[in-house]
Amino acid sequence: MPFCSRAYSAAPVLAVTHHLFGRSAFLQVAWPIAAGVVAIEALLPRVYRDVPFLAVSESSRRDLIERGIPGEHVDLLYNGIVPPAREPTPVSERPLRVAYLGRLERYKRIDLLVRACAQLSGRRPDLELVVVGRGAERPRLEALAAELGMGARVRFTGFVSDEERDTLLAGARVAVCPSVKEGWGLTVIECNALGVPVIATDAPGLRDAVRHDETGLLVADGPSRGFTERLVGAIDALLDDPDRLARLATAARTWAQRFDWDASAERMAQALRKRATAP
Repeated sequence: MPFCSRAYSAAPVLAVTHHLFGRSAFLQVAWPIAAGVVAIEALLPRVYRDVPFLAVSESSRRDLIERGIPGEHVDLLYNGIVPPAREPTPVSERPLRVAYLGRLERYKRIDLLVRACAQLSGRRPDLELVVVGRGAERPRLEALAAELGMGARVRFTGFVSDEERDTLLAGARVAVCPSVKEGWGLTVIECNALGVPVIATDAPGLRDAVRHDETGLLVADGPSRGFTERLVGAIDALLDDPDRLARLATAARTWAQRFDWDASAERMAQALRKRATAP
């Protein structure tokens, strides 16, 4: 959330934007809080118009420009990842596992992934879904899994160590991120680093992190039922095509190697030095 520091700070201001909610805030919190988020974001062009920005994705950059920030003031600064300490298991040797990595929040729409896996389970008796992360939605998701007869097939790990996360992901054939909007897709890249292609919503942020049919698949957004059916189709398409899955897994690892925290830190240092010495 922007705190309008440009309006009262005596020091130079450099703005770093990970994610602007816009109206998607109403999918996450009670309407008075969401309205407050939308209102303060509306102040961006007035307060920060002459401030340099760093955005973590092209989608976030475009969002800022569409809200009135001059394009020449917005540069890109990608997030990095910590490279995994282990090698991924060959795709052909992995269990029939679908993974989700991230917070368990309403706008992430993990419930639609649970429903998609429930549809797939009838013809894939060995299919399992592993949900890695914690959040307010966990009780509702656990109840949904039980209601759909998926209680024994959906594993909720909660928060885990990096080592356990990587072990779980390295054994997944595909990961899914059905969120309505992201600033970037850090968890996408963390999955990719372990040779796991990601199926994600064709939505802001995620369409920057996923290279369609190269490191994963993008699924057109829309009403819940239709979107769930498209998720089912995309998961099926990869599980039914081992050669394609292996190709995407290899390209995903190569893609993830581009995102390095040391390079990001140096880029940030350059931006800070430039801002601190600007007239």
